[in-house]
Amino acid sequence: MSAYEEIMLALRFFFGVEEDENVNEIIGQDHDQIGTIAAALDDYRSVNGEETNV
Repeated sequence: MSAYEEIMLALRFFFGVEEDENVNEIIGQDHDQIGTIAAALDDYRSVNGEETNV
């Protein structure tokens, strides 16, 4: 899976939406886009057992 695909899956999970268009709209209105993406990815990975300590 590419980084883009994983991030989009994480954001769809985080926001509870199914379409990439919805994710783009929501993230486009966010004041801290990188922080939101990071939080979504951390949340997604912890739920899916992929959490790693770097």
